[in-house]
Amino acid sequence: PVTRLPLAILCGGNGTRANLPVNKCFVDVAGKPFILHIMEHFEEQGFTTFVLCRGTGGTLKALRDASGQLGEKFLVAYGDTLLRLDLRHFVSEWQRSRRSAIVAEYDGVDAGVSGYATWMLDLVDSDDLAAMRNEAISRYMVHQYKAPEKWIEVGTPEALAEARSWFQR
Repeated sequence: PVTRLPLAILCGGNGTRANLPVNKCFVDVAGKPFILHIMEHFEEQGFTTFVLCRGTGGTLKALRDASGQLGEKFLVAYGDTLLRLDLRHFVSEWQRSRRSAIVAEYDGVDAGVSGYATWMLDLVDSDDLAAMRNEAISRYMVHQYKAPEKWIEVGTPEALAEARSWFQR
């Protein structure tokens, strides 16, 4: 079943650009840490396994360090970004594509949610998830999913203000 896929949340951002006193995942947005908004969005759609990935040395290294908890396939979300989409449709598109990975994009830009077969974590020597994703795209291993709307993020002061405003609605 779709919802048995674990979600790895990348929690490495220190919030320097946004001048935050805490990691971006934990910044308060509408009365709770931003990461809870992400988890609730996935939980509302039946996802129950969350793996928080924080480490030094890059996003791909953080995923490699957590690989024992990720199973054969898993989803990834950036801890400072919430992409509101129908996750069941996203995963079923991935399954239908028969590709090893899926990346949500909005206007051609990575929208913050993707899915990978765990063996792909060793596809490149780099510790950067973007390097692995780009290599996989060049090998036609990735289904590129068009996200229906732009993501909500907290990585800059302007984006954080927009996120707070969005959740106040």
